[in-house]
Amino acid sequence: MFCIKCGAKLEEGNKFCINCGNSVLEQNNKVQNIRNESTNVSAPTGDSNKGLASLIIGIITIFLPILPLSILGLILGIKEQNKDGKRVAGIILNIISLILSLITAIIVILAFYIAFNTSTYDYDDDDEDDYDYYDYYDYDDQYNYYNEAKEQVVGNDTYGYLILSKDWYKFVDVDGNTSIQYSYLNKYIVSLNVVTADVTLVEASTNMEENIKREASTATKKGTMIGSYPGYVINSKYPDGTYLDAYLFEAEDNKIHYIAIEGPDNTSEYFKIPNTFTLTEPIASSYK
Repeated sequence: MFCIKCGAKLEEGNKFCINCGNSVLEQNNKVQNIRNESTNVSAPTGDSNKGLASLIIGIITIFLPILPLSILGLILGIKEQNKDGKRVAGIILNIISLILSLITAIIVILAFYIAFNTSTYDYDDDDEDDYDYYDYYDYDDQYNYYNEAKEQVVGNDTYGYLILSKDWYKFVDVDGNTSIQYSYLNKYIVSLNVVTADVTLVEASTNMEENIKREASTATKKGTMIGSYPGYVINSKYPDGTYLDAYLFEAEDNKIHYIAIEGPDNTSEYFKIPNTFTLTEPIASSYK
């Protein structure tokens, strides 16, 4: 050991430096105090970084609520050991952002639920009865009626023309027949054609009745008026409950015209569509 005042070497047991007289006991006390002070100074921990990170995340998620990020910031704030302002502020901000994130998530879920569960108009038999174009049909003034109802004229100069509401859509039958066909809600079908065989009206109606009877449960032929044309109708019903009315009549063009209407309810006004038949196309302004 050496004297801290003059640097002379001290012998063990000396109470004073033999060179300068400095007290060895006093010197030992100063050294011990320096050691104690050095021991009391602890190394900084990384906890303060957690508090700062929690605070930063809390500030971000207040303006941009993200649930996982809010949870992370809250965990960092709780793990911070130093009870400083950054830790407290971080915890508070992350709790607020966590609540905002939950509210945002609930709003988004509700928005998707409402968007995907909003019901659209469902057509059924009752709806058809509630609003039926043909309930208001006036056969004495058909074109005025269709002008108001905004109907469509379908057909051609060979087959003749029918007037339908615009919610009927044209389709092509898979069996490849040459009829002009339109469907309403995939429940009702109307077909328009002419008989090409060299037969009389009576023969054509008889042949049609026999063909229908092969598949229908019931089929009955009788004379009737189709618009202003006399002819025949075969009223039939099929095993699946579908009704079919097939009309045959001869017009001024000396052709035997064929109109068929089928659907689940033969008392529906849709079964009156054949009465709208005209050989020539109506003037456009009368139905548009």
